[in-house]
Amino acid sequence: SPRGNLYVSFRLPHDANLQGDAAALITGGLLVKAFESLGFSLLLKWPNDLLTTDNRKVGGLLLEEKDGMILAGLGVNLAESPPAAMLRSERATPAAVLLPCNARRPAPAGVNVPDVGMSPERPVNVRSVKQEPEKRGAPDSPEMEEPLAPFALWRHLVSATILEYSRSVAGRSLSHALAEFEHLLAWKGRQVTLTEADGSSCSGRYQGL
Repeated sequence: SPRGNLYVSFRLPHDANLQGDAAALITGGLLVKAFESLGFSLLLKWPNDLLTTDNRKVGGLLLEEKDGMILAGLGVNLAESPPAAMLRSERATPAAVLLPCNARRPAPAGVNVPDVGMSPERPVNVRSVKQEPEKRGAPDSPEMEEPLAPFALWRHLVSATILEYSRSVAGRSLSHALAEFEHLLAWKGRQVTLTEADGSSCSGRYQGL
């Protein structure tokens, strides 16, 4: 991955709710909930994309079956995102980064910082690190925020995802699990147009899956 981004694969539990077409929605919902617990507001563009609340893609999810296991591949644009020229014209959701530098530090006076779907405060579980003085007896250095390391974020996500899985999915019916996550769908309840690869399209209100 580009330096500073998060690219991982993980195995899903053997759970009837994580089989078939529902697996992508539930897995994506678990991840969105995990990010939410860290202070990030995201939505799920089923079946593959994690979006900011202003509908910009910051992550992607892909499930595959291998040797009887369901593997989930996750990529998150923490520091870099693909340039617009690499995306399909009029087809792709605009890309964004989850943690741009100007969202980690106060912006200079007069500089407009775009909202990337993150809470105004830095997520509570992602703490700034105070620099140690270089020499004994030196005055304290000002508190500096370190860029969020991909592995540190991943450890938080793993813990939060397991907790949410235990709460919302394990031992529950499929209808219960779906109800837990459908409200996280991007554009739910809005008028949308679906365009097929051959150019044909249909419009309607997106009620859910």
